[in-house]
Amino acid sequence: MENEEIEKLKETSEAPARMDGSEKGDGIEESDSSRVYCDHKPSAPPQTCKKKIFYPGLNGNNSVYVKLVSRENDEFVIRRSRAEKSKTIRDMLQGPNAGTDNTVYLHMVSSKCVKALCCYLNWQYEYLKKKGEYEAFYIAPEDSMDLFFMSAYLEL
Repeated sequence: MENEEIEKLKETSEAPARMDGSEKGDGIEESDSSRVYCDHKPSAPPQTCKKKIFYPGLNGNNSVYVKLVSRENDEFVIRRSRAEKSKTIRDMLQGPNAGTDNTVYLHMVSSKCVKALCCYLNWQYEYLKKKGEYEAFYIAPEDSMDLFFMSAYLEL
């Protein structure tokens, strides 16, 4: 079923939303790397990731993207400006042991929670710039406690 959806997207030339809010053709190339992105739509529960994307701006001290690695060693790439909304992640990226690979290892956080974190940070970025009413961010009831503890750890 998932392959059929991807084929339909290719035929209609509609690409799913990227985690970083970028558009197709902005220098981000698709590849077979193990990095994933979030295709979360604010009005619906998070969906599964459908494509893998290579992010060329991941290296260097002031890179555009950072990589979050979960307990299961899944990698999530997100814009640095959005990831740094978390005080803990900002400190990890700017601290004395930061390095130039721009990778934050969250060994105590599951992939499901890191994906929800990325989706939330993107949702927050999109809706903080809008005035008036906006759609609530969806959190599944069974995930709420894990996400609560993660948000406390990451100081969100």
